[in-house]
Amino acid sequence: GGFGFVTRVANRNLPDDAPHVALKLIKVKHDDEEVAQEEIEKTAREMSHHQRAAASSRYVVNMLTWGQIDDEFFFVVMELCEGGDVEKLLNEQPGRGLEAELLWRFYEQLTQGVQAIHEADLIHLDLKPANCAYYRSRSLFLLRLTRAPSSRAVLLAIVDGSLEVRIADLGLAKLTQGGDGSTMTHTVVGGTPGFRAPEVASGRYSSKADMYSLGVSMFDMALGRKEGSPPTFPDFEAEDPCAP
Repeated sequence: GGFGFVTRVANRNLPDDAPHVALKLIKVKHDDEEVAQEEIEKTAREMSHHQRAAASSRYVVNMLTWGQIDDEFFFVVMELCEGGDVEKLLNEQPGRGLEAELLWRFYEQLTQGVQAIHEADLIHLDLKPANCAYYRSRSLFLLRLTRAPSSRAVLLAIVDGSLEVRIADLGLAKLTQGGDGSTMTHTVVGGTPGFRAPEVASGRYSSKADMYSLGVSMFDMALGRKEGSPPTFPDFEAEDPCAP
């Protein structure tokens, strides 16, 4: 929803080696009290829906807690994906897309995340590699220290696993009307040129807009980028956004 910033923080009540989290502050204060109240209600609604989407899928960045600070800010505490975003991953290997196995793994995970967002009556509206955070999963194993069957001595081992991706930044997400993902009208145009579905520019779109953005994102991940160059995709403008 509103403008904000994100920073990395640690819980002082936990051990020093406890995972850090991401803290986002969203400014909702406005000179017009009526506008400010609308922004507060809208942000609270979106936070609640984001939390519901994250709770139903591990592939949406988990929202740990959220709330309001006076009448000026909302705060959101989210899990921190240490790896960064997929755009960073692409820029680190110019001219090459992701390996086929990793590409398909990301595709499977992102489609599950998008499904959870839509089932929470939200449209993300800004799906792109920069808003796909990744990290390396860690697996826990119990290892027996002796061969004796009666031995109960075990060692807890942490082994680095494969990369996982999660959908982040629902700041431009919109609530669907009627909960069915049907076409709606908005006066504010969101999204990133190139990744944005054509119909979004007209203000009339549905949850299908996210599928377009996901497809372009996967193409970007598969193709790779030239060194020092951002991705270039045509930003089509649909003459009839409701046309099949």
